[in-house]
Amino acid sequence: MQKRQEAFLSALIRDPSLAENVKIFSWTLLLLDSNRRTHLGIDPFEVHQSVALDPESPFNEIWNVFASLTSVQTLDLAWLSRHLAMPLAHNIPSTLFPAATSVRLAGVMPYTLAASILLTKPRNLLHLDLDNLHQSGKIPSTHLDWDSEMDDDYCWIYGQSTKINQVLNLVLLRNACNDYLDDTLPLEDLVEEMALKLVCRIKTQSAAPIPVHIPAPRHCQTPRPWNNLAHFEDDSEYFSELGPMQNLLGALAGKCTSLQSLHLRKGGARDQFDFSPHLSSKEHDIYAEWAIFLTSVKPTLESLVFEQGERLLPRADWVQPLVRPMDQLFGDVLFPVLVGGGWARMKKVVVRGVQQWEKGGGQGNGDMVLLDGRGELRGAFGEGVEVMVERRAREADHMGAGYECGGGVQNV
Repeated sequence: MQKRQEAFLSALIRDPSLAENVKIFSWTLLLLDSNRRTHLGIDPFEVHQSVALDPESPFNEIWNVFASLTSVQTLDLAWLSRHLAMPLAHNIPSTLFPAATSVRLAGVMPYTLAASILLTKPRNLLHLDLDNLHQSGKIPSTHLDWDSEMDDDYCWIYGQSTKINQVLNLVLLRNACNDYLDDTLPLEDLVEEMALKLVCRIKTQSAAPIPVHIPAPRHCQTPRPWNNLAHFEDDSEYFSELGPMQNLLGALAGKCTSLQSLHLRKGGARDQFDFSPHLSSKEHDIYAEWAIFLTSVKPTLESLVFEQGERLLPRADWVQPLVRPMDQLFGDVLFPVLVGGGWARMKKVVVRGVQQWEKGGGQGNGDMVLLDGRGELRGAFGEGVEVMVERRAREADHMGAGYECGGGVQNV
């Protein structure tokens, strides 16, 4: 895939006039960040030198090429990056794909990239698909840090060493290290040994320093009424957390005046221990933001698909609670919007991954009354609307590993 992408970029660099012929564009940025264990066959220590290090690589011109694609009408874009310490995460143009009427975004990407696409001309959007879209986390710290949201293993981000004159965006998975690290050592000694092993390994690869200076983003996330900052020290801490993309749909509320179809998919909490406290505190914010956007597109929307899936991460000796947190959130926040009327043009509604929730917001007022909303949903939309409610949904990695959407281009 990388060679095809390089060939495409090189062609448009040589002849920019070709850009106007690209009407349908599908692209996966699976580059510069191989620090997660995935099913994509990535070596956690591999460095894509032709992309990250080679000054002659056409990927150095990727944003200029993307900015030239002003005729693209159908966009399918995925980025599988986790941290903002990657070179391509910066210098993103403030406007990308201004002619796009159908947009699908998936994976983990900087907020600025998603905003540069969707906030450009939202009135032109006809079809929008946010497939478990997550925003990149903060730049890895320069000290050893444990990321509690990384799969089910202990993970460490080794940010910077006095022996390496560059920022290293590397994660060591415990299982990946068992072949050369002594698990019997105390944690402090293990960390020191790990750092030395890293230095030895990195020195076998030539690397150019990653600039420390990071330009200010063109699109910034600012607090909005649905953002609950009570559990965070300040605004920057709230928005620097890796997790589902926030303040994107809210910023689009009232601006997508032509939207016909909407597909929203995310991973949800199976129990109160599924997410870290910070991420759990933001879940309500996300549903509240989505509810605001859904209300704003009621006059034009014809098709709606909502999916919430359980995490890919298995749990040992786990018994599912009677009411999952994600179902309670759906019942409290999104369900009233769906059954509230005003869907003047609606033809089809699909709700997947919703089971049951407690009536009254889970306040425990007397006997527990459980709802699943099936009958009420069908009744609210009437006979002329196809309504599908399914208890099961695709599993969803809460870190937004996403799915490859290819690197091909189709000309129309």
